[in-house]
Amino acid sequence: MAQEALRAHVETLRKMGEHINSPSSLEEIMQNKEDKEAVAFLVTIPSEKTMK
Repeated sequence: MAQEALRAHVETLRKMGEHINSPSSLEEIMQNKEDKEAVAFLVTIPSEKTMK
């Protein structure tokens, strides 16, 4: 379910011409003090090339 939601969000942003940032590593995310106690999970989506 998370994969489908993220894919739809990214597709919408692309259609709107918005910039999509490169994914962050888990280490980068967990270095942010606001995320220290968060429960992290990874969601992958196909790249822009495979989504066309």
